[in-house]
Formats: sequence, structure tokens, C-alpha cells
Amino acid sequence: LHSRQIDERVREIARVLQISDVLDRRPRQLSGGQQQRTAMARALVRDPRLLLLDEPMSNLDAKLRTQTGLVIVGIQRRLDLTTLMVTHDQHEAMAMGDRLVVMRRGRVVQSGRPIDVHDAPANIFVAQFVGTPSMNIVEATVVDADGTLTLRLGSHDVPLDPQALRRVPSIARLLGRVVGLGFRADALRQDADGQLDLDVLSTTLVAHEQFVDLDIDARRVTQGIDSVDVAHERSSTIVMSAHHDDLLSLWKPCRVSIDTSRIHLFDLDTGDRIA
Repeated sequence: LHSRQIDERVREIARVLQISDVLDRRPRQLSGGQQQRTAMARALVRDPRLLLLDEPMSNLDAKLRTQTGLVIVGIQRRLDLTTLMVTHDQHEAMAMGDRLVVMRRGRVVQSGRPIDVHDAPANIFVAQFVGTPSMNIVEATVVDADGTLTLRLGSHDVPLDPQALRRVPSIARLLGRVVGLGFRADALRQDADGQLDLDVLSTTLVAHEQFVDLDIDARRVTQGIDSVDVAHERSSTIVMSAHHDDLLSLWKPCRVSIDTSRIHLFDLDTGDRIA
């Protein structure tokens, strides 16, 4: 490239990454965020075929993280540039990635489109790492209640309708077995005819959505370091997503139903999703 073209390229990338005003400064005169964006600019200005980014936004404030994330995605798509980005922030990964690779202890545990990883997690670790709030997972037993396959959560019975049985065709083989029952916050809803009668512990308003903490008499299931952990206490908190203007009284019972077409069953020995 001619020097004029190089200069134009440098200034274009600097403008995109909002560092035009610091081009004449020395590295020690830059803030942590400016140094990070400068390193990214030096990589991009070379017009690479493959871009490797390791926590490129870790030193940026929330507003600049969002802006820089949009810039990276825009550059990647405009240049049709294959980009591999390492991040511990699952929000960044879900928002920016065309494909996710979830790693645990140095091993790949699942890869796929963000929506697929979110909706069909391979195991308990992925289920509780990807998504906000984290997936609710409690201990449940598969029982036969008057001829209907049912999930028993503490003192509550959740009958499985035909749609749920189609989703988990192998569930009949699990009769009598204790499993991890997983469901997202938006798979719960207030329902006068719901299967669960739970006390409201707290509510948190986020924009137009309300997250409701509910007390259930079932053991909480989590992924430990080497094995699946099932809490000793027969009580745990699950989270329900509700509309912001739904009226819920603290410490009062709330009748709730689970959308059984969106449940997940996990093996408590391996942590893997059964279905």
C-alpha cells in the first residue's frame, strides 16, 4: 500500500474504534481501555483473514463495551472476517456470536448457534452458565400417578401432557428414577389452575420484565467441581419471569404452572441432559 492509503486505513480504523484523538500519544499515556482498543486497531488495520480476540472488552465501561461490541460485529460482517473471541461474559457471547463454543476445565462441552445452546443445553453446567437468569434445576422423581407419567417435585406433582411426552420420548424408561428437572424462568407463569402453589420471596423489576423468586420444597441441583451437587435442604428458590405490572404479594402463595413442553431432564450422575 502507498503511504497515503496506509494513513487512510489507520484513520478509518481509529475513527471506528473511537481512538482518533489519541493517535499521537505514547502507550503509557493511554488508559487501559484505550490501550485495549489500540491493540485491536493494530490487528484490524492489517486486514487479516483470521482475527483472534482474547477478552477484548474486559477493561471497558458498560457503555463502551456495548459500543465496541457493535463495532466488532460490524467490522467482522463488513469484512467477512472469521473471528474467534474468548470471553467469560455469556451476554457478550450470546449477543455477538454466530456460533458459541462453551468450554469447561479446558474441554469443549457444547458448540452451536447461540439459540440452540440456550434452548438445548448439553448438560447442567451449560444450562446454568448460559442464559439470564440461570436455568432453574431441582430434583424430581418420575412417577406413575393414576396412569399418567408425572414429575414429583417435593410435595408437588406435574403431570406430563402429550406434547411433553413427545419432547422426552424416553421418559417411560425413567419411571421411578430421580432426575434433575430444568426449566427457564419464562417457562413458568401465573395460572389459577397451575400445578404449583408457591410462596413469593422477592421481586426484581428489570425494564418491562419482573423476576419473581419463589420458594419450592424441592432440592436444588447445581454443577459442582467434579460432580453434580444436590442440596441437602428440601427447599430452594426458583425464578419466574412475569410482566412488569403483574401484582404479586411477598410471602403470599402464588399459583404457578410449568410449560412442560419446555422442560429439560438431566442425569444426576453425569450431569448430561437426558432430553
